[in-house]
Amino acid sequence: MPVYVVSYDLKQGDGSHDYDDLYEAFDALESHRVLYSVFLVSTSATAKVLGDYLFQHMDTKDRIWVSRMPPGSHTNYSYRAMPGTNAWLKKHPPS
Repeated sequence: MPVYVVSYDLKQGDGSHDYDDLYEAFDALESHRVLYSVFLVSTSATAKVLGDYLFQHMDTKDRIWVSRMPPGSHTNYSYRAMPGTNAWLKKHPPS
């Protein structure tokens, strides 16, 4: 299944936006947090569909980047990422 790298900047303009919905959306996708603002997501959706889905849980001033990992790239192990990153990639190898 395709694996996407999702990176974002939360602008949090006036501080009124609640990002719990965004993190719940990542949880629902059974994603893995690689860095504080970078997740891995395994899904059959396209990058655009995934980005649109996640952006609906963000503020209009926020930014998001979704990029598909090439097949076989899971053999390039992470360096100093969040714990469990390599194990998640072994379980969800990009195709």
